[in-house]
Amino acid sequence: MAIDYTYASARIMALEAGLLTQSQVELLISSKGLKEFQSAVYDTWFAAHLKRDDAIDMERTIERALEHTKSVLCSIVPDQRVTDMLWIKYDYHNLMAIAKGIRANTTNEAILHTCYTIGTYDPEALLTWVHDETLNTHAPHLAPHYQQASRTRTTVDADTIFDRAYFAHLLTLAQSSKDEFALRYARALIDMHNIKMLARIHTHPGLTNNATFVPGGTVEQTTLDDPVLPGRYERYGGVTQWKHAIQQVLTNAAVASLEKVADDALTQWIKLRSMARDDAADVLSYFHAVKNNAQIVSAIYKAKRSGMPERALRTALRSLYV
Repeated sequence: MAIDYTYASARIMALEAGLLTQSQVELLISSKGLKEFQSAVYDTWFAAHLKRDDAIDMERTIERALEHTKSVLCSIVPDQRVTDMLWIKYDYHNLMAIAKGIRANTTNEAILHTCYTIGTYDPEALLTWVHDETLNTHAPHLAPHYQQASRTRTTVDADTIFDRAYFAHLLTLAQSSKDEFALRYARALIDMHNIKMLARIHTHPGLTNNATFVPGGTVEQTTLDDPVLPGRYERYGGVTQWKHAIQQVLTNAAVASLEKVADDALTQWIKLRSMARDDAADVLSYFHAVKNNAQIVSAIYKAKRSGMPERALRTALRSLYV
């Protein structure tokens, strides 16, 4: 029997109304320096997570906002497996950061600075378990992948191990939830990952399709210069935009263009599907919107801090975010 998302959908509709508006984004972009930027932030939903002092810490503010979002979603979503689909990505990222940091003899503080705090495990705990060699006790599903990655010769090999482990875990959660959209969402994430990796393979000869391809998606293994590939991705936004982005990679090695098309296509696909408001689509759509808000505010903050001209900032935002 399908799980009822009526209550969660109603709450999310209310939460969506508080997300960044275009006029708020415009005020953030046009603000003169950090002081005006901070004033503009106080008129957004991030204000509840911003401490009122002279030394604005936007990165920590965004962390608190994401942690709050996690708390809210966990309290209203009827199936924990669906929310876990959102958080496990950060567990694998954090474990990968720990593996790379230890390989490079990086300090614990520097390692933790590259970690996210919204995974299912606290990053400090993960780091402690790795150092104490108790990861298998506390997180037995993560331990084999860490051990395998720590034995690899390159960080690229380690990335591949964690990518495959993450997507396999994602599929398991989606399948066990028995939510149709959750499963389609997991497969769409795999599809987008594979197309992004095709672009990176084209620009990095050391990478191979067999090594980086993740099974479980809806599009079979292929190559970037396969002329029928855009048609395979027609379900994600249409052929035209894919053809143009793929051509940019093939002729100019412009990977960012294809990655943006993939990210935009996934976001739009989720938005359209969430209009049904009868399954997990609302939850996943809202979390993507929150992450997009966080990325926009973070990019603007970094631009203001570095003194980037407003015109350059607008160009960068157009090329990176929806």
